[in-house]
Amino acid sequence: MQSLEDLRILHTEILRGWGGQESRVLAECLAMKALGAQVYFSCRPGSVLAEKLHAYGIETLPLPYRSNADLKTLWALVRFIKTKKNNIK
Repeated sequence: MQSLEDLRILHTEILRGWGGQESRVLAECLAMKALGAQVYFSCRPGSVLAEKLHAYGIETLPLPYRSNADLKTLWALVRFIKTKKNNIK
């Protein structure tokens, strides 16, 4: 299988609890990391998924995600993306 070492992935999730969506995201993030991709995760503080990802060595960025028009969170994401040079398509 081809290495993904040059790929940088930022996944975002607003839910704090644990369910099917979070289980899928955990599996995807761990699979991408195993293939060599640089994986980052942003979520609300106190997220169960963030704690699990952090335990696997995936960098997490807690942000408030107050609404769809939360400019403070949006600008924090933009700054993070620029510093990590994430691949955005």
